[in-house]
Amino acid sequence: MLCRLDGDRLTYLVAEANAAVELAEAQREERETLLVQAQTDYDALLDASQRSAANPKELADAASEVSAAKARLAQATVSIMVAKARAGLLQARLDDMVIKSPFDGVVVAVTPEVGAWVAEGDTIVDLVSTGSVEAWIDIPQENAARWSPRERRGRQGR
Repeated sequence: MLCRLDGDRLTYLVAEANAAVELAEAQREERETLLVQAQTDYDALLDASQRSAANPKELADAASEVSAAKARLAQATVSIMVAKARAGLLQARLDDMVIKSPFDGVVVAVTPEVGAWVAEGDTIVDLVSTGSVEAWIDIPQENAARWSPRERRGRQGR
């Protein structure tokens, strides 16, 4: 880890986004229940209508209520997806507050002072690799043939 940026505000936003996911899931459960209720009412009116004991307008209204309940349930399902996507994005941004080195190395210079504001993409350290380096060098084949394997090993460190 090279540094940890202040992520307090993002922590609160992540908590808010997770609460929004829970709220959307609760709304979906409520709308599932309302759909079942609307479907039960419609089925009862349809049964009564088949015995000529129901008003056609009541049956049409019940059918409309079933359609509306299905639409509200679909909206709640999409709201969950949106809330989860927002929570995931905010969590990723919070995770990005910890800056890690992409390779083994030594910090040779720190650019900003402690407490300074940095923007996305700003340089925070100069890092020199301490690991091995693989280099590919284009040379004519006739020159490569002159090097013995021992010479190649000796020149790798140069």
